[in-house]
Amino acid sequence: MSCKIPLVWFCNIPIGRFSPIFSLKTTKARVIQNEACKYIGVKPDLYDPIEEDVKAGLECIAYQITDLTLRMAQDAGLPLSELRADGGPTANKYLMQFQSDIAQVTVSVSDVAELSGFGAACAAGFSCGLYAPETIFANTHRSYFTPEMDNTEREARYNGWQKAVRQVLTH
Repeated sequence: MSCKIPLVWFCNIPIGRFSPIFSLKTTKARVIQNEACKYIGVKPDLYDPIEEDVKAGLECIAYQITDLTLRMAQDAGLPLSELRADGGPTANKYLMQFQSDIAQVTVSVSDVAELSGFGAACAAGFSCGLYAPETIFANTHRSYFTPEMDNTEREARYNGWQKAVRQVLTH
């Protein structure tokens, strides 16, 4: 079971003083020293403590993306040199930095949050001569997040995630 159910729940409704999860603009967050960062599935009490649950939900996204990208790189026989991200979660700077730290790769984030949709619109505009690619690409910018986490901490966290996933899959 993955953390998508509670994360979607957190994304869609404001909870007390918290806004929807992806609008949280935490740049640096306290390191969670307990097992909350290995959040898989729904906890019995979603409100206790909510801040750790939100961080754990965000971290769960990064762990799952890391699992996927590492597998893709392994299957392709190519190293991952950069991870490009778009969509609502890119507004959360904590998530983007954590993703970079856990995947040990630069995460590149466009200033256009919904880049996939924007790309489709641009392709249509290019094909009918409405837009010039040079004009569009000259006006798009990216933010970059580079790994900062100590390798020992990263390995401990990622190994903990993998252990938690194995436990869920074997029960």
